[in-house]
Amino acid sequence: MECPKCHSHNAQLCSVAHEQGTSTTKTSGTATGQSIGSSTQGGFGVAQHNLQTSSTSTTKSAFAQRAAPPTNWFVVFTLSSIACALFIVLVGFNLRNILGFISHDIEGLARPIWLVILLWLAVSLLGLARTYPKRQQYAEGKRRWRASWICGACGNIFVPETGKAH
Repeated sequence: MECPKCHSHNAQLCSVAHEQGTSTTKTSGTATGQSIGSSTQGGFGVAQHNLQTSSTSTTKSAFAQRAAPPTNWFVVFTLSSIACALFIVLVGFNLRNILGFISHDIEGLARPIWLVILLWLAVSLLGLARTYPKRQQYAEGKRRWRASWICGACGNIFVPETGKAH
């Protein structure tokens, strides 16, 4: 494929460029430790602690980021709203029962958490309302991205049938 801007033949589909420039690394490890202790009553104990960790990270080259698909913010805000609503329903109805068994003093600590959750819900619903009318634009942008090519020489992104850059 030839780039219409610089006429280089170093062009590839945006989806391929995005995938090739994205790498995911998974790491895991185990740590073991021991502690020894004694008590004033004459007791002595040894404890062994095992800790397993795992981590996943994704990195993208600048070229892969340029070739990335459009973000579907409607789905992001929908999932965020659902997660927030589930938290409110599942935890909210049980919070008073849980706190009643523990202590009334802890209920004061829960207020800032609820303020954050309610703010999160408000932002999510506002984002959902703003992105709802743009759902069709995202579908068109995704279709266009699947047909788009990116030039490795100049970074131009274009659709071959039209030759126009976006």
